[in-house]
Amino acid sequence: MTLAFTSLGTSPLTGKAAVDQCIAMKRQLRSVLPFIDGASAMIVTDAESQRCEVRAVYDRGDKYAVAWATRAAEVSPEIWETMAKRRRERE
Repeated sequence: MTLAFTSLGTSPLTGKAAVDQCIAMKRQLRSVLPFIDGASAMIVTDAESQRCEVRAVYDRGDKYAVAWATRAAEVSPEIWETMAKRRRERE
């Protein structure tokens, strides 16, 4: 198994708010596109910048996992936009 990673977007927030937003994004992604064997999403944080990113992690040798990661990259911008819109409405 050779793991590959694809960025699914970075939270515009910082610190704990960024982590919370990435957790919510990952949850929304899972509701739209359930994780499969060989493919999932992970949260990556950068302590220095206090930024947080969601990445697809998948088995590069598994065509279904590659297809899942490709689809996740396609739907992620819409999920981030929906989350941002909801956040603006609450403010």
